[in-house]
Amino acid sequence: MNALDDLIPLALQLPSLLMVIFRVGGIMIMAPFFGSASVPPRVKVALALVLSLAIWPALPHNGMLPVTLPAIITGVLAELLVGLTMGFVVTIVFSGLQIAGLAISQQMGISLADVFNPDFNESADVVSVLYYWIGLVIFLAIGGHRMLLGSLVDSFGLIPPGGFVLNERTMALVTGAMTASFVMAFKVSLPVVLALFMTSVAMGLINRTVPQMNILTVGFAVRSSLGMLLAAATLVAVMGVFTGAIEHAMGQLNSAISGWVARA
Repeated sequence: MNALDDLIPLALQLPSLLMVIFRVGGIMIMAPFFGSASVPPRVKVALALVLSLAIWPALPHNGMLPVTLPAIITGVLAELLVGLTMGFVVTIVFSGLQIAGLAISQQMGISLADVFNPDFNESADVVSVLYYWIGLVIFLAIGGHRMLLGSLVDSFGLIPPGGFVLNERTMALVTGAMTASFVMAFKVSLPVVLALFMTSVAMGLINRTVPQMNILTVGFAVRSSLGMLLAAATLVAVMGVFTGAIEHAMGQLNSAISGWVARA
């Protein structure tokens, strides 16, 4: 009986462990690098369990969470939403790189040359995939994965398991991240797209003055070559814009976490 009495308090704490696992699991599903389709699901599950077991003992277990089935289901879904939102805020920055790459590919005339992107589990044009992998390297180089996991750990100090509430700050965070992603895509693609547009205008003028020239054949080679040269020349600037976007997204995420906790 004494052993059983000792196990009862532990069993009552299992719902909180389950909620921690689902919050960490949301990061493993949605966040870049962790949520990549090239990472086997077993590795994601194992990593989520290891991180959860490392975080859970450090949490304060002052109050007992409800142990009814509807309350547990609601709690784990809310915790999963926290992890998914945190991962989405960072992932949307990478989507901005892909949008910029798509705009450049269309101006270069190579948008139909698709390759498979394992992180998004879909096909994309060559420039978009190139920008994505460059962004992922930068993300790892600046310690973005560590910053994301640090924000996840800090979130448990502000939002205990079962303490999340969906409010207007969550929607503001998501819409703000999407807006910042489009702004970054515009900044990254504008120099190359504008130069290629001026090239197309010049080609049109040449076609009017020298109609004997096969402008379609010449123009495709010129736009493709010029586009790759301009993309390489602006790569340093792209790295700076992307780094700033990642840091801004993490800052917005950290400031929004404090508004997700239920108020008494």
